[in-house]
Amino acid sequence: MAKLAACGRVVHGKVDALLLNVKLAGGVLDACGSASDAIKVVLEAHSLNVSTNDFNPRLTADTHLDATSEEFTAMFSTEGQRPDWIVTSPPYGNAFSILVRALGVVRVGVAFKLRLSFLEPTKTRGKWLKDNPPSAVVVLPRATYCGRVCSSTEAWFIWHLASDGVERPGQAFFFDACS
Repeated sequence: MAKLAACGRVVHGKVDALLLNVKLAGGVLDACGSASDAIKVVLEAHSLNVSTNDFNPRLTADTHLDATSEEFTAMFSTEGQRPDWIVTSPPYGNAFSILVRALGVVRVGVAFKLRLSFLEPTKTRGKWLKDNPPSAVVVLPRATYCGRVCSSTEAWFIWHLASDGVERPGQAFFFDACS
């Protein structure tokens, strides 16, 4: 599929890579995206029901909450608002705090598109990642946004909740954009 023109936005092919490796079903929330972002467009093309939340009130989204806030957690923890999945490409600087909140509200799991370096055991997230490793990682080729190549490789990091009793061993998938 064609790339989106906006800098820093997810390209359609990256969402396709997620769908090739992870079975999404039910209601999906893009916690950091607008109605025109590739996550919503591609997932809805695959018959998924997608809601959007973007902090920027100038963008079209279903809600405009700060995904790092208590208000976000309260809103999406209530019955009728609680998503099965959160699939998003968060701002890298806030990704960890958004991830922790997302895992607190979803029924099934989360998929975050992040820099591969998110796995580094930093002071902030090292212990947490050791205790909560992703159940799958879909490694993507470096992207070109607005004619520039990203300085680091990105991946979809997936966390499934274990509440259904199904054990999901960690898996890594490598998406070949050339095939």
